[in-house]
Amino acid sequence: MFPHLIGRRGPGAYVPQAGSGGGSGTGTGITDGGFVEPPIVTTTATGDVSIKGKVKPGSFGKIVVPIASVQAGRQYTFRYTPQFSQLAQQGKLAMVGFGFKTNNDFHIVGLRGDGSTGIHKYQVYGTPPNGWNKDAGQTTNDGGASANGTQAGPNYIRLVISADGATYKFQSSANGSTWIDEFTGQTPSPFSNVSGVQTFGIALWFNNADAGPFSIAIDQIADLFTPGTLNPSDKASTISLINANLTARQEGGSNAWASVRSQTSHNSVKYYWEWTIGQKGANAGDAGFLNASAPLEGGFNSFVGCDLNGIGLVTTGQVYQNLTGTTYLSTIANGDICGLAIDIDAHLLWVRNGSGNWNGSGTDDPATGAGGISLPSGLNSGAVYAGISVYSVNDNSTANFGGSAFSQTPPSGFNAWG
Repeated sequence: MFPHLIGRRGPGAYVPQAGSGGGSGTGTGITDGGFVEPPIVTTTATGDVSIKGKVKPGSFGKIVVPIASVQAGRQYTFRYTPQFSQLAQQGKLAMVGFGFKTNNDFHIVGLRGDGSTGIHKYQVYGTPPNGWNKDAGQTTNDGGASANGTQAGPNYIRLVISADGATYKFQSSANGSTWIDEFTGQTPSPFSNVSGVQTFGIALWFNNADAGPFSIAIDQIADLFTPGTLNPSDKASTISLINANLTARQEGGSNAWASVRSQTSHNSVKYYWEWTIGQKGANAGDAGFLNASAPLEGGFNSFVGCDLNGIGLVTTGQVYQNLTGTTYLSTIANGDICGLAIDIDAHLLWVRNGSGNWNGSGTDDPATGAGGISLPSGLNSGAVYAGISVYSVNDNSTANFGGSAFSQTPPSGFNAWG
């Protein structure tokens, strides 16, 4: 796990999207109209944020202040100190947390006053006809008293997105160091996955009896990358995973292909990862991309690219799909590090060995979209996984999904696989 950016007094950083640009400025966030005027969001040059506004009487006021593009395999953290004393209920029913929003679909998770002096973990979400722009009818879940936090603050909260983007974990802390789970394994309903969520950030939700002015100070905002590994629950039985589940080794007694999928999957955008060949035996090693239907074991027809459910670079220098190989690179040797870049939306793949030419061509370039190998039909929709295949006994290969420094700079516009 490593910082995405560096911010004030803590790891990570605020990604200022509410202001007019740069590292400081003002903006209004995205509201539901439940405020007398749009709240003012101020971002300082050091990355701290303040939100000031006035809740409209009789309204369940909601606002999301964007802090980042939410992604699978990341965790988001901030500390907040509320000033809710001028609200009609002094913030006894006010909520602060993380919000997801696309059009009128939304989901907020955070800490909310319990109506008295305590604070609870809480979720609220909705979709039309009871979506963002409605005052009532949304789904709420009061999870009971939170392990940490007070109505006066300061409070530390964290959101951890799963490697596949389908669920999240919400945590609280008394000091920003030791974290306790409040909600785990939660689907961000009405969204089935964080992929494609248009707006993500700091969220406030006020009760309709809580009219009046408010402000909140937010700092120590962090956006950390938590890369996944090869999946110990999604592999051939003859594969053992070592090196913190980043290296796949063939343990089978006879030569046969065996494969493993990554924990992380994606269904859009551009990604990059690197494959290191530790040892290849009588046949070859293989790495690439596959879906959930691609076979992982069963003899010859169980390597990445053996059918239309995957595409793989083999150490012969060929790229295979549907059991057909086309040569793009020279033979790949033990110790070589190959880069794999995929544009899921454009359905294209680029591969290279070390700093060599992409796809063995002087003109192919993932950064510009030039060239590219068309993906098989099985990768044209749904979740796409990274994968490795090994053949002979003791053959092994290692994946770097971004948890350590890449040997080559990823193409411009491509994210680490995670």
